[in-house]
Amino acid sequence: MILNILLGIVGPFQVLIILLFFVLPIILCVNRAGKLNRSKIVWGILGFFFSYIAVLILYILAKPKK
Repeated sequence: MILNILLGIVGPFQVLIILLFFVLPIILCVNRAGKLNRSKIVWGILGFFFSYIAVLILYILAKPKK
């Protein structure tokens, strides 16, 4: 239902853009931060504001602790 309302307001292409540039980076950051024992909330916020830059920082620069 929410998707139908959202599609009525914006359209399918805009929904795809929103998912790719706002929702996906948040999900990736929260997932990786959980694996690295870092704050999921902080990295979720960073994923929202800095998008794929925060994802790259978590996946490339931060190595899992052994």
